[in-house]
Amino acid sequence: MADRRPYAGRMSQPAEPSVCGAAVGPGADRVTALIAGHAPEAVRLRAVLGRVVAGGRHQIPHLVRGSGLSRQLLLALLRSAGADIGWDGDTVWFAGVQGEYHALIAAEFTASSHDDDAVPAVLVERMRGILARVPPPIRGLDHVPATAETVLRRARYLAREFDLDQTRLLFVGDHDCTSLAFAVLGVAPRSVTVVDIDERLLAFIASQPQAADASITPLFADLRLGLPESARAAHDVAFTDPPYTADGVGLFVARAVEGLAEPSKGRILVAYGYSESTPALGLKVQRALADLELLFETVLPDFNHYDGAQAIGSRADLYRLRPTKRTDRIAMRALARYGKTMYTHGSQSEESCDGSASVTARDTVAQRVVEQFSGGTSLLLVGAGWAGHNTVPIDRFLAAEKSSRQTETTIIDLRPLFGWSLIRAALIATSERTIIIAPRDAYGLHSPAESAQLRAALEPHYQVETIQRSFLGTDSAVVELRGSTTESVAANVWHRPYSRVATTWRESLIAAARRHGTDLTKNQARTLIEQTQLTASVTDHRLIDLPIAILAWLRQAIDETARPYSDNPATGGRSDDLAG
Repeated sequence: MADRRPYAGRMSQPAEPSVCGAAVGPGADRVTALIAGHAPEAVRLRAVLGRVVAGGRHQIPHLVRGSGLSRQLLLALLRSAGADIGWDGDTVWFAGVQGEYHALIAAEFTASSHDDDAVPAVLVERMRGILARVPPPIRGLDHVPATAETVLRRARYLAREFDLDQTRLLFVGDHDCTSLAFAVLGVAPRSVTVVDIDERLLAFIASQPQAADASITPLFADLRLGLPESARAAHDVAFTDPPYTADGVGLFVARAVEGLAEPSKGRILVAYGYSESTPALGLKVQRALADLELLFETVLPDFNHYDGAQAIGSRADLYRLRPTKRTDRIAMRALARYGKTMYTHGSQSEESCDGSASVTARDTVAQRVVEQFSGGTSLLLVGAGWAGHNTVPIDRFLAAEKSSRQTETTIIDLRPLFGWSLIRAALIATSERTIIIAPRDAYGLHSPAESAQLRAALEPHYQVETIQRSFLGTDSAVVELRGSTTESVAANVWHRPYSRVATTWRESLIAAARRHGTDLTKNQARTLIEQTQLTASVTDHRLIDLPIAILAWLRQAIDETARPYSDNPATGGRSDDLAG
């Protein structure tokens, strides 16, 4: 148990680098010198100092969130007070003479410029209840949750600044679930599209009643590869809270531009923050935005507050950007230069290094997979590092607008950067047998429940034969798929992942009815589809762009419409006029 005496733990302060040099003299004098050396932050420094001096025990993360200071600068302030501050891990308290600090402290700092965005407490609590159920953040995707107040503030700002009844909104990533805040506020945009790489998040959003209230369409997207077809050139306003690297901001914003119907008339809102000690990083990101010829209409300081992100003071500004005449063309050209590693943590981070040991381990796994599964058949190899001529780069394979070339066996290596695309890779492949090598933590492999979901999502197209979660004892998984023998309407839809679901579904129903000896018109087939109550948020999109959770609902609905024509074994099968 931690020692609760007033001075306990004073010598065990967190070993984080100090902003200033060694201090000398009494605590108040050193604090005065530190504040004088950080004049632009003086108001915040004095405010947080006053909070601590007033008494009580305080948690460092709470002080960071309350002040907007970076953890680094906050710790430097507290350390400069010397013995006047007591420490116990991340807990601090004032242990000096209050009178010595009266001239230094100030009233609590508040972001007064946003006071008009305050929302009723009952709505904040309702939003907190929603956010409490959001899947946990993924560090490798730079997830840091925004507060409920911030999420509602964003929605209110959008409602105040734009005519939502006529506005088509695009969220380029939405781990904070800002898209769900409109229903909480009682406002309804014309439409909302959420594109994200996190299948868990997309499933959560799709399952919420607020999604129907706000006409939300969740779609899967790896932004390094592109936007879903239906999300391109289809929106009026885009919002994004991207990874805080220059490449991350540039990529997410460029995709936001791609999603605007008329870029020169649209708007892009970007949450972005940086530490007061790293203005060069802020300048680098702003320069990247300027290079896209985006007009900075306004920047609202400290608009976004987070439960975390202490390195930037748990806050970020809100940029309101307007594309100019050449922005869309420049953005499309710029996409080629944004790196595949754009995050600040994990294997996809800018700092991650692909050492020779990890490359050797991957090569060993790939070689053994080929030896075990090729069997002398015609072979297509997808991924990096393969030898031979019948190979395709992984990004080209995943970004293609048509199914892969036909071979007896396809081996796809998604490592190390494309594990989230496991399901998409399987839907794209057309071989009789497909082997997928993926990171062990790829979605669909975490647990038996995820694996069951994977099997169900692929069943009309592929049967999952085996899943080896640790191939050769490594952190690579190997999934073996074999062409499904299922002959059904659903199989026809699944075999054409790049087609609009409603079109393929309707044509497949008509073909199934014809094989059953029944005439079914296009209008009748369309009526059957509409009676399933699946909205356009599902049927107006390509199968390849739908989240795995929606694939399950779609499969069930398709089977319901095909049931009258299923007593014939050939019913709903893949007919010559639909294949291809």
